[in-house]
Amino acid sequence: MQNREAGCRRTITAMSVARYDGQTEWYESFALNAAMTAARAFAVALLGPGSGRCLDLGCGTGRALPLIAESGWEVIGTDVSADQLKVAEEHAGKVAQLVRAEAHALPFVDREFDAAISILTHTDFDDLSAALVEAFRVLQPGSRFVYLGVHPCFANPFVARAAAADIDDAVALIRPGYRAAGWQFMPSERAATQIRARVGINHVPLSDFLNAFVSAGFSIARLEEPGTDDPPVFLAVVAFRAL
Repeated sequence: MQNREAGCRRTITAMSVARYDGQTEWYESFALNAAMTAARAFAVALLGPGSGRCLDLGCGTGRALPLIAESGWEVIGTDVSADQLKVAEEHAGKVAQLVRAEAHALPFVDREFDAAISILTHTDFDDLSAALVEAFRVLQPGSRFVYLGVHPCFANPFVARAAAADIDDAVALIRPGYRAAGWQFMPSERAATQIRARVGINHVPLSDFLNAFVSAGFSIARLEEPGTDDPPVFLAVVAFRAL
Protein backbone atom coordinates (compact mmCIF):
# COMPACT_ATOMS: atom_id res chain seq x y z
CA MET A 1 0.00 0.00 0.00
CA GLN A 2 1.29 3.47 -0.86
CA ASN A 3 1.55 6.13 1.81
CA ARG A 4 -1.49 8.44 1.86
CA GLU A 5 0.73 11.25 3.16
CA ALA A 6 2.37 11.36 -0.24
CA GLY A 7 -0.81 13.05 -1.42
CA CYS A 8 -2.40 12.89 -4.82
CA ARG A 9 -0.22 12.88 -7.88
CA ARG A 10 -0.72 16.12 -9.84
CA THR A 11 0.95 15.05 -13.07
CA ILE A 12 -1.81 14.73 -15.66
CA THR A 13 -1.10 13.11 -19.00
CA ALA A 14 -2.11 14.94 -22.17
CA MET A 15 -5.80 14.52 -22.90
CA SER A 16 -7.79 15.14 -26.03
CA VAL A 17 -10.77 17.47 -26.19
CA ALA A 18 -13.49 16.12 -23.89
CA ARG A 19 -17.10 15.62 -24.98
CA TYR A 20 -18.33 18.42 -22.76
CA ASP A 21 -15.73 20.94 -23.90
CA GLY A 22 -17.68 23.62 -25.75
CA GLN A 23 -20.95 22.55 -24.10
CA THR A 24 -20.55 24.23 -20.74
CA GLU A 25 -22.95 27.15 -21.20
CA TRP A 26 -25.71 24.77 -22.29
CA TYR A 27 -24.88 22.30 -19.52
CA GLU A 28 -25.00 24.95 -16.81
CA SER A 29 -28.53 25.95 -17.85
CA PHE A 30 -29.48 22.26 -17.78
CA ALA A 31 -27.84 21.71 -14.37
CA LEU A 32 -29.78 24.55 -12.79
CA ASN A 33 -33.23 23.03 -13.18
CA ALA A 34 -35.15 21.99 -10.07
CA ALA A 35 -34.83 18.24 -10.64
CA MET A 36 -31.04 18.40 -11.02
CA THR A 37 -30.67 20.66 -8.00
CA ALA A 38 -32.74 18.29 -5.88
CA ALA A 39 -30.79 15.28 -7.17
CA ARG A 40 -27.46 16.79 -6.12
CA ALA A 41 -28.80 17.60 -2.66
CA PHE A 42 -30.18 14.07 -2.30
CA ALA A 43 -26.84 12.50 -3.25
CA VAL A 44 -24.90 14.63 -0.77
CA ALA A 45 -27.43 13.77 1.95
CA LEU A 46 -26.79 10.08 1.26
CA LEU A 47 -23.07 10.73 1.60
CA GLY A 48 -23.63 12.29 5.00
CA PRO A 49 -21.24 14.37 7.13
CA GLY A 50 -17.56 13.64 7.44
CA SER A 51 -14.18 15.18 8.11
CA GLY A 52 -11.85 13.29 5.76
CA ARG A 53 -10.99 13.60 2.08
CA CYS A 54 -13.87 13.11 -0.35
CA LEU A 55 -13.54 12.63 -4.09
CA ASP A 56 -16.20 14.11 -6.38
CA LEU A 57 -15.70 11.91 -9.43
CA GLY A 58 -16.77 13.68 -12.62
CA CYS A 59 -17.64 16.90 -10.84
CA GLY A 60 -18.56 18.75 -14.05
CA THR A 61 -19.20 22.44 -13.34
CA GLY A 62 -18.81 21.79 -9.64
CA ARG A 63 -22.27 22.57 -8.34
CA ALA A 64 -22.09 19.78 -5.75
CA LEU A 65 -18.71 20.86 -4.39
CA PRO A 66 -20.00 23.47 -1.89
CA LEU A 67 -22.67 21.06 -0.64
CA ILE A 68 -20.06 18.39 0.04
CA ALA A 69 -17.79 20.88 1.78
CA GLU A 70 -20.69 22.11 3.92
CA SER A 71 -21.03 18.52 5.15
CA GLY A 72 -17.53 18.78 6.59
CA TRP A 73 -15.52 16.98 3.90
CA GLU A 74 -12.23 18.10 2.36
CA VAL A 75 -13.30 17.96 -1.28
CA ILE A 76 -11.27 17.10 -4.37
CA GLY A 77 -13.21 17.34 -7.62
CA THR A 78 -12.09 15.71 -10.86
CA ASP A 79 -13.34 15.99 -14.41
CA VAL A 80 -11.89 15.35 -17.86
CA SER A 81 -13.40 18.52 -19.36
CA ALA A 82 -11.21 21.60 -19.10
CA ASP A 83 -14.20 23.80 -19.98
CA GLN A 84 -16.30 22.33 -17.19
CA LEU A 85 -13.50 22.75 -14.68
CA LYS A 86 -13.15 26.45 -15.52
CA VAL A 87 -16.71 26.98 -14.32
CA ALA A 88 -16.16 24.59 -11.42
CA GLU A 89 -13.46 26.94 -10.12
CA GLU A 90 -16.20 29.47 -9.35
CA HIS A 91 -18.13 26.94 -7.26
CA ALA A 92 -15.03 25.41 -5.69
CA GLY A 93 -13.77 28.74 -4.36
CA LYS A 94 -11.66 28.01 -1.31
CA VAL A 95 -13.62 24.91 -0.28
CA ALA A 96 -12.42 22.41 -2.89
CA GLN A 97 -9.44 21.40 -4.99
CA LEU A 98 -9.83 20.58 -8.69
CA VAL A 99 -7.85 18.10 -10.76
CA ARG A 100 -8.31 17.42 -14.45
CA ALA A 101 -8.29 13.65 -14.84
CA GLU A 102 -9.80 10.69 -16.66
CA ALA A 103 -12.17 8.70 -14.44
CA HIS A 104 -10.68 5.50 -15.89
CA ALA A 105 -7.14 6.40 -14.77
CA LEU A 106 -7.20 8.61 -11.68
CA PRO A 107 -3.95 10.39 -10.73
CA PHE A 108 -4.18 9.47 -7.05
CA VAL A 109 -2.41 6.95 -4.87
CA ASP A 110 -4.19 3.87 -3.54
CA ARG A 111 -6.53 4.37 -0.57
CA GLU A 112 -6.15 8.14 -0.61
CA PHE A 113 -9.79 9.06 0.04
CA ASP A 114 -12.17 8.54 2.94
CA ALA A 115 -15.31 8.84 0.80
CA ALA A 116 -16.36 9.39 -2.80
CA ILE A 117 -19.40 10.64 -4.65
CA SER A 118 -20.31 10.77 -8.32
CA ILE A 119 -23.42 12.39 -9.77
CA LEU A 120 -24.89 11.89 -13.25
CA THR A 121 -21.75 10.41 -14.76
CA HIS A 122 -22.27 6.74 -15.66
CA THR A 123 -23.83 7.58 -19.04
CA ASP A 124 -20.76 9.70 -19.84
CA PHE A 125 -18.07 7.15 -18.98
CA ASP A 126 -16.68 5.09 -21.85
CA ASP A 127 -16.27 2.21 -19.40
CA LEU A 128 -18.32 2.29 -16.19
CA SER A 129 -16.59 -0.81 -14.84
CA ALA A 130 -13.14 0.74 -15.24
CA ALA A 131 -14.26 3.95 -13.53
CA LEU A 132 -15.67 2.01 -10.57
CA VAL A 133 -12.49 -0.06 -10.26
CA GLU A 134 -10.55 3.21 -10.01
CA ALA A 135 -12.98 4.60 -7.44
CA PHE A 136 -12.55 1.43 -5.40
CA ARG A 137 -8.76 1.65 -5.67
CA VAL A 138 -8.47 5.19 -4.31
CA LEU A 139 -10.85 4.61 -1.37
CA GLN A 140 -9.89 3.55 2.12
CA PRO A 141 -11.34 0.17 3.23
CA GLY A 142 -14.77 0.69 4.72
CA SER A 143 -15.28 3.99 2.89
CA ARG A 144 -18.63 5.05 1.49
CA PHE A 145 -19.22 5.65 -2.21
CA VAL A 146 -22.45 7.34 -3.29
CA TYR A 147 -23.58 7.35 -6.89
CA LEU A 148 -26.65 9.04 -8.36
CA GLY A 149 -27.50 8.94 -12.05
CA VAL A 150 -30.33 8.64 -14.51
CA HIS A 151 -32.40 5.50 -14.00
CA PRO A 152 -31.16 2.72 -16.33
CA CYS A 153 -34.72 1.43 -16.79
CA PHE A 154 -36.88 4.53 -16.88
CA ALA A 155 -34.62 7.32 -18.17
CA ASN A 156 -32.73 5.54 -20.92
CA PRO A 157 -32.64 6.56 -24.61
CA PHE A 158 -35.49 4.16 -25.42
CA VAL A 159 -38.00 5.84 -23.09
CA ALA A 160 -40.03 8.79 -24.37
CA ARG A 161 -41.51 10.74 -21.47
CA ALA A 162 -44.76 12.63 -22.17
CA ALA A 163 -46.70 15.00 -19.96
CA ALA A 164 -50.20 13.98 -19.00
CA ALA A 165 -51.47 17.12 -20.73
CA ASP A 166 -50.15 15.76 -24.03
CA ILE A 167 -51.60 12.25 -23.73
CA ASP A 168 -54.20 11.36 -21.12
CA ASP A 169 -52.46 9.73 -18.14
CA ALA A 170 -49.31 9.07 -20.21
CA VAL A 171 -45.96 9.28 -18.42
CA ALA A 172 -43.53 7.21 -20.46
CA LEU A 173 -43.50 5.24 -23.69
CA ILE A 174 -40.95 2.42 -23.66
CA ARG A 175 -39.59 1.43 -27.05
CA PRO A 176 -37.54 -1.70 -27.83
CA GLY A 177 -33.78 -1.33 -27.40
CA TYR A 178 -33.22 -1.43 -23.63
CA ARG A 179 -30.89 -4.44 -23.90
CA ALA A 180 -28.70 -2.68 -26.48
CA ALA A 181 -25.90 -1.41 -24.25
CA GLY A 182 -23.60 1.25 -25.66
CA TRP A 183 -23.54 4.77 -27.02
CA GLN A 184 -26.76 6.29 -28.32
CA PHE A 185 -26.93 9.55 -30.27
CA MET A 186 -29.62 11.76 -31.74
CA PRO A 187 -29.11 13.84 -34.90
CA SER A 188 -28.20 17.35 -33.74
CA GLU A 189 -30.76 19.03 -35.96
CA ARG A 190 -33.61 17.14 -34.25
CA ALA A 191 -33.18 18.35 -30.69
CA ALA A 192 -30.24 20.63 -30.00
CA THR A 193 -31.32 21.03 -26.37
CA GLN A 194 -31.09 17.31 -25.60
CA ILE A 195 -28.00 15.62 -24.24
CA ARG A 196 -28.06 12.83 -26.85
CA ALA A 197 -27.83 15.43 -29.59
CA ARG A 198 -24.83 17.12 -28.00
CA VAL A 199 -22.62 14.45 -26.43
CA GLY A 200 -24.52 11.17 -26.63
CA ILE A 201 -25.42 8.75 -23.84
CA ASN A 202 -23.69 5.49 -23.00
CA HIS A 203 -26.66 3.30 -22.09
CA VAL A 204 -26.00 0.70 -19.38
CA PRO A 205 -28.82 -1.78 -18.60
CA LEU A 206 -29.68 -2.19 -14.92
CA SER A 207 -28.03 -5.59 -14.48
CA ASP A 208 -24.77 -4.36 -16.04
CA PHE A 209 -24.97 -1.18 -13.95
CA LEU A 210 -25.31 -2.98 -10.61
CA ASN A 211 -22.91 -5.78 -11.51
CA ALA A 212 -20.23 -3.18 -12.28
CA PHE A 213 -20.29 -2.11 -8.62
CA VAL A 214 -20.09 -5.70 -7.40
CA SER A 215 -17.32 -6.64 -9.84
CA ALA A 216 -15.27 -3.64 -8.75
CA GLY A 217 -15.41 -4.94 -5.17
CA PHE A 218 -18.09 -2.71 -3.68
CA SER A 219 -20.77 -3.91 -1.29
CA ILE A 220 -24.11 -2.30 -2.15
CA ALA A 221 -25.85 -1.19 1.03
CA ARG A 222 -28.80 0.80 -0.26
CA LEU A 223 -30.69 1.75 -3.42
CA GLU A 224 -32.98 4.76 -3.79
CA GLU A 225 -35.22 6.14 -6.55
CA PRO A 226 -35.44 9.80 -5.48
CA GLY A 227 -37.90 12.39 -6.64
CA THR A 228 -41.63 12.35 -7.34
CA ASP A 229 -41.65 11.33 -11.00
CA ASP A 230 -43.46 8.08 -11.78
CA PRO A 231 -41.65 6.21 -13.22
CA PRO A 232 -38.55 7.62 -11.52
CA VAL A 233 -35.88 9.54 -13.42
CA PHE A 234 -32.99 8.87 -11.03
CA LEU A 235 -31.41 5.88 -9.29
CA ALA A 236 -29.01 6.24 -6.35
CA VAL A 237 -26.59 3.69 -4.93
CA VAL A 238 -24.86 3.70 -1.56
CA ALA A 239 -21.92 1.31 -1.63
CA PHE A 240 -18.92 0.57 0.57
CA ARG A 241 -15.42 -0.61 -0.12
CA ALA A 242 -15.11 -3.85 1.81
CA LEU A 243 -12.60 -4.01 4.68
